[in-house]
Amino acid sequence: MDLDGGAVEVTQLSLYLKMLENENRTTLKRERELFADDVALLPPLQDNIKRGNSLISSNLLDGVLPTDETINKLNAVHAFDWPVQFPAIIKVGGFDAIIGNPPYVRPHNLSDDDKEYFWKHYETFTHKSDLYCCFIEQSTRLLRESGLFSYIVSRGWLRLNSFQELRKLFLSKYQIYQLVDLPDNVFEDAQVSTCIFVVEKDRSDKKSATEVAIINGALTKTGPQFTLIRKIPQSTFHKTFQNVFDISISPETESIKDKMRRGPTIGSLYRVCFGLKTGDDSKFLHHLKGLHPDDERLLRGEDVKRYDYEWKGEYVWYVPSRMRDHRPTARPGEPARFEQPKLLVKDTTTDFAGTYDAKNFYVKDVLIVIPQDSEKHVFDLRYVTGIVNSPALKFYYRSTFKTIHVQCEELGSLPLPPIDLKRASDKTRHDKLVGLVDKMLVLTQKLRTATSDSERATLQNAVTSTDQQIDQLVYELYGLTPEEIALVEGAK
Repeated sequence: MDLDGGAVEVTQLSLYLKMLENENRTTLKRERELFADDVALLPPLQDNIKRGNSLISSNLLDGVLPTDETINKLNAVHAFDWPVQFPAIIKVGGFDAIIGNPPYVRPHNLSDDDKEYFWKHYETFTHKSDLYCCFIEQSTRLLRESGLFSYIVSRGWLRLNSFQELRKLFLSKYQIYQLVDLPDNVFEDAQVSTCIFVVEKDRSDKKSATEVAIINGALTKTGPQFTLIRKIPQSTFHKTFQNVFDISISPETESIKDKMRRGPTIGSLYRVCFGLKTGDDSKFLHHLKGLHPDDERLLRGEDVKRYDYEWKGEYVWYVPSRMRDHRPTARPGEPARFEQPKLLVKDTTTDFAGTYDAKNFYVKDVLIVIPQDSEKHVFDLRYVTGIVNSPALKFYYRSTFKTIHVQCEELGSLPLPPIDLKRASDKTRHDKLVGLVDKMLVLTQKLRTATSDSERATLQNAVTSTDQQIDQLVYELYGLTPEEIALVEGAK
C-alpha cells in the first residue's frame, strides 16, 4: 500500500523478480509443462499491492453532494476505501498482520484541510503529535482480533505528553509484546531516534509483560542482534504519569514508587502554578526603589535555592492590565498568588529543589505551591517543603520525568506521604518535620551571610545534620526500608 504509484509498480516488479530468483529456462519450461497454458506462472499482484491514501476514505465527502469538484478532490488525495478494496479480508475481521514504516509528519507541516480531516477522524491525532498516530490508529481498525502489528516509528511517542492518547490506545487494545530501542541514525536521510513495537490486538484482561530490547552494534544486512534487557508488566504503564512507556524502569524502582504513591498528590491538596511573566521585562522590571507605587519585590528562579532565597533588590512594576495591553503574551497572574506564604520550586530539573517564602515576594521563573480555595489543604507548607527537598521525592521525580523544566502538572502529580493528622503519631511526625524545616530555613540564611571561616564551618555542620534528620524522617514517613533507602541514595 502506497500513495506513490511509482512505488507500487517498483514493489510489484521487485516481488516478481524475487519469485524468479534461481529460475532458468529449464526450470521454467518444466513448470510450464505442469500447468495448463491459460495458467500464469506468476500470480497477479494488483489485488494485493495497491495505490491509495491509507488514511483518507470517501467519507471525506460526508454530508457533501458529489460534484465534479468534489470528485476531483477525492481523486487528488487518492481516497481509499478499505472495505471496497479488500472486501474478503474486512469481511472476516481484518488482516492477520500489519507491518510498516509510516511517514513522520508534524501537524504544522500538513495542509489545513488534512489537519481538519485527521482531527475529526482520528482520536490520537492532536495538535502536537504526529501523522504516524493516524497510521497506528487506522491499523487498529484494520487488524483482526489476535492479529499482530509492528511498526518502526519515532521514539517520541513513548514519553511525550502529546502522545498520551496513542499510549492509551495501546493499553486498551493491545498486548504489548516487545519494544525495541534502535540505535541512532537507522535511516541515513532522517535524523530521528526510532523504536520498533510488536503488539497483538487483544482486549482481554490477561496479564502480559512487555519485553524491552536493544540492538547490539550497527544494523547489518545479515540482521540485527537483539539483547533482551528487561521485562516490564504492561500494567506498570497504567500507573505512570500520563501513561508514559518508561522502558528504563526497573522492578525495584517501581516497587519504591508504588509505595510512595499511597499518599495524596501535591496537586490534590494544593494549587500549583507558575510565577509571573511580564511580557517585556525591560519595561516592567527594575532595581530602583520607589520608582512606581505599584512596585513589588521580585525573586527570579536563580535567586531561589534549597531552603533559601536571596533577594537582589529587584522590583516588578506590577500592573497586570497594562502588562497584558502591552504584550498579549504577558501572564501576570493575580496578587493573591504571591501575597501569602508559599512554597517556591525551581523550574529546572537539574536542580529540583525549593524553599518556603513567608514574606510575600512576587516571583518569576519559579513554580508556586499555595493552598487551594477549598478546605482540602491540611499540611503545613513547610512540611511540604521538607518533602520536596528530600532525596526520596527527588528520586521519584527523576525516575518519572525526563524533561528539562519542571511543569506544574508534573509537580502536582508527585505524592506526599500517606499520613493522617487525626492520628497522634502522624501529627507528631508532621510537626517535627515542620520544626526541622524552620531550623533549616534559619541556618541556610545564616550560612549564606556568614563572614568568617569558623562561623561557616559551624553552620555547615548544623545544616548537614539537620538535613540528614529531615531526610531520614521523610524516608520514615514514606515507609521505605533500609534496602530501598540504599537504592534511593545510590541514585543521587
